[in-house]
Amino acid sequence: MRCPINEPNAAAKSTATLGVIDRPTIPRAPETESINGESSSDLFIGPKDSRFGGRVCPGPARANPPTNARPSMSAGFSILREVMYELSVERHFDAAHAITMAGEREASNRHNWHVTVIVAGRQLGADGLLCDFHVLESALADVLAPFDGGDLNTISPFDQLNPTAEHVARYIAQQMSANLPAGVAVKCVSVTEAPGCCATYLEK
Repeated sequence: MRCPINEPNAAAKSTATLGVIDRPTIPRAPETESINGESSSDLFIGPKDSRFGGRVCPGPARANPPTNARPSMSAGFSILREVMYELSVERHFDAAHAITMAGEREASNRHNWHVTVIVAGRQLGADGLLCDFHVLESALADVLAPFDGGDLNTISPFDQLNPTAEHVARYIAQQMSANLPAGVAVKCVSVTEAPGCCATYLEK
């Protein structure tokens, strides 16, 4: 016990504290930051306890999570379950065209056009197929047949519509869409009229 010499009311203090063990003050641990940016003091709230110098004791996590908490993994798995299947077919055709730019029509030039059609859908049939490739190939061949070996400027609809690669891609997409099975839709059509020159039409 501490010596009461030269301390006022030492006897009273000694009597009051007789049998009481002085506990050292437990320093508060530094606040740490959780993975979602909240400090430990924000995450836990508990009752005050005199045994810890009146400090707040660790308690259970509060019922409402922080508003800036990271999304749970289950949300990610939900996204992964959004399934989409895609199929693509390609075909070439040979045709000439002369486009009009700024009111002037260029000289006619011939290309070996390369066409890629991508279709998409969510459900497979009983055989595990989105669509038979032969169905897609046949539909694309039917669309391109009138153009092959000809001059686009003399063939409908490009006898009335500027035969740009963009217009050709859109026309192919529209014609393909009318001949696809239920649950299958055109996603995009790409048309390359010369190496490195490709136009793509997207269905949104």
